[in-house]
Amino acid sequence: MAKRHPYTQMTKKHLETKMNMVVGITEKWNPMVGAMIVDQRIPCPECRTVVVTRKPAGIRQDLFGFADLIAFNPQRPDVVLVQCTSGTNHAARKKKILENSIARDWVLSDHRSILLCTWSKYCPKKKDGTKGKAERWKPRIEVLTITDFNGDKEPF
Repeated sequence: MAKRHPYTQMTKKHLETKMNMVVGITEKWNPMVGAMIVDQRIPCPECRTVVVTRKPAGIRQDLFGFADLIAFNPQRPDVVLVQCTSGTNHAARKKKILENSIARDWVLSDHRSILLCTWSKYCPKKKDGTKGKAERWKPRIEVLTITDFNGDKEPF
């Protein structure tokens, strides 16, 4: 299984430290759904058959099907839902959010928006202009508004 990057934790820390937001995690692990996988193989000593037990593999579930985090700044009235992912998945996640009717209703409500926060590695340049060796994570944050859902049309 591929190693899972902590995009949610990185985004949470970024929003708290750089944007002075209060952040809660809305994504959860649900062990009771998903594809069935083999749990155990138990051989029967009498008839020599193997009994196979199965259990669900489990899946991660986002709030409303797209939100990993909910956040707000105490000095502002806005409440944001945040989708966190890798930089290579930016377009796919944006498309998924724009196809979600609950996401559209969310941005239609007063003082609510959606942030798409994607993370990519980059190598900062040294003072002499050459590329450095140390890779760092850099966020790309896109605010999705009603114009993203409607194109250039008015919301109503």
